[in-house]
Amino acid sequence: MDSKLFQNLTDYMIVYPIKWYTFIKRILHRSTRYKNIIVINKNIIGNDLNIINDVKEIFQMQNDLVDEQENKDFIIWYFKKTKTINFLDLWFRILVLRLISELYNEFIYSSITGNSFFIQLEDIRLIIKNERIYIQNLKQSKVISVTYNYNYFLLKKQLSKILIAFFC
Repeated sequence: MDSKLFQNLTDYMIVYPIKWYTFIKRILHRSTRYKNIIVINKNIIGNDLNIINDVKEIFQMQNDLVDEQENKDFIIWYFKKTKTINFLDLWFRILVLRLISELYNEFIYSSITGNSFFIQLEDIRLIIKNERIYIQNLKQSKVISVTYNYNYFLLKKQLSKILIAFFC
C-alpha cells in the first residue's frame, strides 16, 4: 500500500471512527466485490452518501480509484489494483501498525496479508484478529487482550500502559 494512502486512510479511521465503522460494516461488507471492482447497492447507502464520497476522495487523491460508474441502482468503483480492495478487509491491522509506529521506532511485523498477522517488540508479540489485539509476553507466556471500541486515542493509551507494564 502506498504510504500516502496508508496515511490518509488511517487519518480518516482516527478522526472519523463512526463514519469508518459505517463504511466498513454497513456499506463495504454488504457490497459486491470482483477483483478490482466494488459494486455498491444504492439501497444500502441511505443517508451515508457523504461517507461514500469521503472514502472515494481518499482513493482518488492517490489515483487508486480510476473510474466510477453510477446508475439508478448501483455505484461501481474501479480500482487500479485488486490489492487496494483486499487491504480494506485488513483495515484494523493497518490501524494497529500505525499506532505501534507512533509509539515505537523499532519493531518487526509479519506480512499484513498473512493469516496470522503479528507485530513484535523485543519479547512482546501483538497478534491482531478481527478488532481485538492479543498482547503476549513471550518470556512469561502471559496474554492480555484489548478490544477496539472505535476510539484510537483510548486504544493507544491502553496499549501503551500494557506494553510499559510488560517491559518492566
